[in-house]
Amino acid sequence: MSSDQFDPQAVDDSPGRSQYMSLKDIKVLAIVFVGLTAAIFPIYKSMERRSEKARCSQNVKAIMDALNLYANEHDNRYPPLARMDPSTGEPSPGPAGHPYTWVSDISPFFIKRASFVCPTATPAEIAQTEDPNSSKKTIGVTYGMYSGLSCASISGISNPDQVTVIAETSNHGSMGSLDPHPFGGGQMDDAFAIGWDDSNLMPTTATKHVTRLAFQEVEKNQFKETGAARHDEGIHALTVTGQRYLMKPNQSRVIYMNGQIVGAWSLPAEFKSTKGE
Repeated sequence: MSSDQFDPQAVDDSPGRSQYMSLKDIKVLAIVFVGLTAAIFPIYKSMERRSEKARCSQNVKAIMDALNLYANEHDNRYPPLARMDPSTGEPSPGPAGHPYTWVSDISPFFIKRASFVCPTATPAEIAQTEDPNSSKKTIGVTYGMYSGLSCASISGISNPDQVTVIAETSNHGSMGSLDPHPFGGGQMDDAFAIGWDDSNLMPTTATKHVTRLAFQEVEKNQFKETGAARHDEGIHALTVTGQRYLMKPNQSRVIYMNGQIVGAWSLPAEFKSTKGE
């Protein structure tokens, strides 16, 4: 046998060598692992936010499709905001103790792979509405319908490409969102509705009292341009013509000019009242 042939029984017992990792090696690997984790985590979170934002946008599209299907079967009109108690003018609770709303009405037209809940929303922001298929189940929702378009004829809406019909909402003022006029004094879920009260209108051209939009930590009723939103750049909103856009805090004001509401919260000509709720 050749003297230089490999011997599997041979052991390298040269000084300073070990088949085990030293403490120094472990520390180096730990430092490398921590460094990689610190570098990768922000990228992961950014990708997660983009994914949640995309899913939310798809939810809004599915809501638009369901609204249109509902309108096709109801004389080209949007559903009522909710079933109201005529004595109080507020939503009346259904069998499960929650309001029967526009979400309940369009749910039969809503695709199963979409959701009425934004994946970014916290549990506290989710309102519950009646499920028309069950007296024991409810439907969670974090998207509100503009109350001024309740039962409105779509063809009677001026500037439909500018008027907002759906936007992201937060229940009961959760996450510091503005809810100055909660239904039932805060005893009933209200994130299904977007509204405002014209008693807040000032002699100037705008009021900031738009309720339940998912803008966080609204300070002294001021929707600041740099304010926090459910998604970094804003909240998903939908116009009457189906255009999806990200609404920023400063775009959420009610604009009151020459005795008329204009912009995102304008009212159909058929409604004489300027009240949004």
